[in-house]
Amino acid sequence: ERVGGGLGLSLASLTSVDVSSLEEVGGQLTVGPDGDVAALSFPALTSAGFLVVEGTTGLASLSAPLLTTLATDLAVSNNTALLDLSGLSALTSIGGSLAVVDNTVLNSVLGLSGVTSVVGDVRILRNPQLVQADALSLINDHIGAGNIGGAIVVTDNGL
Repeated sequence: ERVGGGLGLSLASLTSVDVSSLEEVGGQLTVGPDGDVAALSFPALTSAGFLVVEGTTGLASLSAPLLTTLATDLAVSNNTALLDLSGLSALTSIGGSLAVVDNTVLNSVLGLSGVTSVVGDVRILRNPQLVQADALSLINDHIGAGNIGGAIVVTDNGL
């Protein structure tokens, strides 16, 4: 299935969500806030305009194994249970900015190591369980600082 515009998934009062046939979202795909959904999978999603994962309290795992392209931004912020971004390992291109900010238990961003270009800024900050060296490795060893079109801000991460 394809959604031409945006799609918001508010996880409040839900324990499960079935988006197994969703292949494309032309606009913004928003996940959150709140809810008790521990794992969310988009097994058929190949592209989206903008992916926002924000303010979730129960979401520990997010998976989109076929998602390769975002037309604009990827924003992952203010999530209290999300452990890593390994479920986004197929992502190769971000047509806007990448922001990973204020995620309480996020311990790795290396799930994004397949990304080869970010047109805008990269901001990875205030993730208390994230190893700073992993964030820097994502930028320097995987994406490549020369493949980032905007500012690079990596600060105030934990370990």
